[in-house]
Amino acid sequence: MRAWFDSLEPRERHLLVGGTIVLAIAAVWLFILDPIAMGRAQANEDVERKQLLIERARETLRAAVPGDAGARATGGSSCPQSWNLLVATTVRDADLSGSFRSNSPFGNDGQRVALENASFDKIIVWLGRLQSECGIEVNSGSFTDRTDPGRVDASIALERSPS
Repeated sequence: MRAWFDSLEPRERHLLVGGTIVLAIAAVWLFILDPIAMGRAQANEDVERKQLLIERARETLRAAVPGDAGARATGGSSCPQSWNLLVATTVRDADLSGSFRSNSPFGNDGQRVALENASFDKIIVWLGRLQSECGIEVNSGSFTDRTDPGRVDASIALERSPS
């Protein structure tokens, strides 16, 4: 290979070396730097979108639960004692019936509820009502955003507040 390179005219060698350098720079940009920059931009967009979603949730919760959240009822007469009845009734009242997928026992006195393609705003209002009217608190939850704005899949673990 070296003999072939040395047999080239000086002008051809310069052209070959220059072309190799340009090709190497283009390859580094195309296969290393550009994907990193694109990934970073996508990550920044994801963070901004999630921050907006969190802020919307906070605003909706403030609107759904006026006054002091600590001054809530702990299981009034409008809240059934049975988890199945409580979930069925409140999900229906919150207009989330079409998104309801399942509920199952969780912990000692809790319930895990799964919703699919549900309105995030309606979920937050529903959770605010459960807390203020029935003394039900969210133990944990996970939300996965959908392609439609404001729609999520949710898995929420609910527990009765200690008396």
